[in-house]
Amino acid sequence: MPYSINTTWMKSIVLFNILLHLFLINSYAQVSKDIPAFGKIDIAELKMNDCAFAPGATAVQLLKYEEVTLSVYPNGTNRVETLTRCRIKILKKSGFQYANIGIEYERSDSKISDVEGIVYNLDEGGQVKISAIDKSDIYKAGSSKKSGQIRFTFPDLKEGSVFEYRFTRKEKGSYLIPSWYFQNSIPTLLSVYKLTRPSFSMLQKRIVGDRPVEEESWIEDVKGSEEKLVTNYFSMRNVPAFVPEKFMSSSKDYRYAIHFLSDPHENAYQSFIRKSEDKWRGANSWLLYHHYFGGQFNSDIPGTKKFIDSVDKLQEVPAKISAVYKYVKRKIKWNNYYFLLSREMTDVWNEGVGSSAEINLAILNLLRKCHVTCFPVLYSTRLHGTVDYNFADLGQFNTVNIAVVNGKKFDLLDGTNPYLEYDTPPLNVVNRTGMIIDEVNNTKIEIDFDRKLLWDSVYVYASIGSNGVLKGKIVKKYFDLSKSLKRQNSSNEEDDETDNKAESVNTGEIKIDSTYQLDAESDLLPLTEISTFHYELPSTGDFYFADPFIFSDLSKNPFTDTARRTDIDFIASNSSVITIQIALPPDIKLEELAKEKEITGADNSLAFRIKSEIKNDTIYINSSFEINKPFFNKSEYPALRKDFEKIYSLLNSQVLLRRKKSS
Repeated sequence: MPYSINTTWMKSIVLFNILLHLFLINSYAQVSKDIPAFGKIDIAELKMNDCAFAPGATAVQLLKYEEVTLSVYPNGTNRVETLTRCRIKILKKSGFQYANIGIEYERSDSKISDVEGIVYNLDEGGQVKISAIDKSDIYKAGSSKKSGQIRFTFPDLKEGSVFEYRFTRKEKGSYLIPSWYFQNSIPTLLSVYKLTRPSFSMLQKRIVGDRPVEEESWIEDVKGSEEKLVTNYFSMRNVPAFVPEKFMSSSKDYRYAIHFLSDPHENAYQSFIRKSEDKWRGANSWLLYHHYFGGQFNSDIPGTKKFIDSVDKLQEVPAKISAVYKYVKRKIKWNNYYFLLSREMTDVWNEGVGSSAEINLAILNLLRKCHVTCFPVLYSTRLHGTVDYNFADLGQFNTVNIAVVNGKKFDLLDGTNPYLEYDTPPLNVVNRTGMIIDEVNNTKIEIDFDRKLLWDSVYVYASIGSNGVLKGKIVKKYFDLSKSLKRQNSSNEEDDETDNKAESVNTGEIKIDSTYQLDAESDLLPLTEISTFHYELPSTGDFYFADPFIFSDLSKNPFTDTARRTDIDFIASNSSVITIQIALPPDIKLEELAKEKEITGADNSLAFRIKSEIKNDTIYINSSFEINKPFFNKSEYPALRKDFEKIYSLLNSQVLLRRKKSS
């Protein structure tokens, strides 16, 4: 029987393909027609005087656009090329800050080119005036072998100006598709991300936020090649500005964004793994057998044999942990880089400077040689964002810590902090979920800590003069992670206390006359900050008002907004104690003093207590504030807000004093 062809069916298929192709082209045209050409401006953009969906904004992004192309060459090399464009309208003078541009680059094989910028204004006659930035005004800042910035600003800026810029970034040897954040610190009219890649490459995506993303895609043939290219379009319109909130963790957890996981040559096995239940097993094995990760677990570290022999003889595991932890911290200083992979241990040890992975893998290396059971744990630091374990991308992690088996508990070590003992967990990952890298124990891990980690105390010894001026000394002590947080935020880290004194500096309403620190470099003792001060008490007639909480960090309620968009992250359990002692002069007496009050949140999640008394013309005020629950979901905010309102109503209670009438 001869073979026959159903021509009607064939015609239907051809017609369907033609219609589909036309539909895809039309869909693309619907998006692309809204993207203005670089160097051309619509006069309506210059006449715009407010943002319709965000009234009062200081500036608005008219266009936020990125065009990413993944190229895979026959010799197995890859390249990612990214064209970035941004067009911004200045609505108020305070919006000028968005015209200071810094383009960061980190890799030695990353190249920034074709940087251009233009400013548009209307002249007195209503005509468009165009000013381009001069090439000589584009410069590199903070360049090093690993990172740097290309910086520039714009000429002729004024209220009503529109400026735009574009640049190209080329990443050789990379197949990592950069994430795209639809949401920024100012509102955005149109945010578009275009991605083009070979059809044989694998792509997964993860969307953050509950705002819908418009998606389009099409396939096109490449002339003279059997290769087909897939283009994906992701867009969002009228995107509100992202406004940070108090006690929020990383903005990356909440800003509208899309993240990608790509592989230029996905085979059948990789496809199976990607779709299987255990998405992380392949990543775990990859790290274990990677020369610059698992290959450094047992590598030789020059000059350490004598140290290893001496530590290995110690009987107690805590003593071994402490010895190795301190030894590595003395030998390798942190270079302020978080990373997952390590160079050769020999090179790191000889140089004496390393990343988070290099320092902590050195600790693991020596601990294992001293027969201490320990594992590397991948973490994403608090500012780097929360890991989505349904999205098997190692790029979600940015550092390595070491989990050490110490009897019946785990200790979490991080050698990047020079001022903490080994049994105090690192501030940036406490109460976060990590992932153990091990052939057997490949699993998520949450290490519980059974003590307060953020705790401080304030002692105030003061007296009131007959002129109503309060003078005295403030002694603040910072323990554990409070010490780490204080040093991290401190702008003055002088060692010599005599060099750390200040002239009279106004800190809020209190005037600090001198201040110095003790034990800042100790990893065993709390950081102590001692200040002398004077403060003129507010008065009305014969009455003086003393605020007992002017010495604490509780001066302003952080939870006054009626609604909350983000979760509340207190980092760890908190404890703050304030003890105040105020001696009264003979001519001033106490008129009113709150005796004793206590406020406790639901499930004892927080507690505030205050007790006051007067003895022998001296006022004693003792208060404590505890937060026993480090993390609150945003749905719990209404109850938390009410608790804080109650607490701050007590904090507003003034100590009322009165000048005695002369007889």
